[in-house]
Order: sequence, then C-alpha cells, then structure tokens
Amino acid sequence: EEEEEEEEDIDLSNLPGFDELEAEMMAKRKAREMEELRRREQLRQEYEAQQKVLKEARDKEIAAIEAVRAAERAEQEAMKERAVEDAQKRLSEMSFDDFKWTGA
Repeated sequence: EEEEEEEEDIDLSNLPGFDELEAEMMAKRKAREMEELRRREQLRQEYEAQQKVLKEARDKEIAAIEAVRAAERAEQEAMKERAVEDAQKRLSEMSFDDFKWTGA
C-alpha cells in the first residue's frame, strides 16, 4: 500500500505582519525590475554609442579610400599631360631633316 502525502496549502495571509511583509517583498521586486530596466537602457545606449563610433570610422575609411583613388587618378592624368607636353616639346625641337623618310 502506498501512502499519499497531501500537501496542504497554508494560508499565511492571516498571520500578523503579513501585509507589511508582502508589501516589502513587492517593493523589492519592483526595485529589481526598475534596476533591470535601467541596466537594459544603459546597455542599449552603450550599444548605440558603439554603433555610432563604428559608422563614423567606416565613413572616414571610405572617405580616405575615395581620396586616395582621386589622388591616383589625378596623378595618372598629370603623367599623361606631362607625356604629351614632352612629346610636343621634342617634336617642336626637331627640324624637318630629323625625320627620315622611307619610301617603297
């Protein structure tokens, strides 16, 4: 034969000081909840600040890359212009006799 143990629900609400104890427990729970909310808000703000810093760093990196590319294009264009100027100068310094004509 198995004996079943029945748990009886004990009503503590009639004990002296129960209301004060319950109010204190609720106040502590509410304080923990508020602290958790403050902590979550602080974490959210820290995360947003980090994301802002990362975005600014990415934007600066992109701007730097674009500046380097623009400088490279400008340098290539300047080299082309110098090459044309040098060729024009050499041509202007040459006389008609410097050209060798070959015929068939």
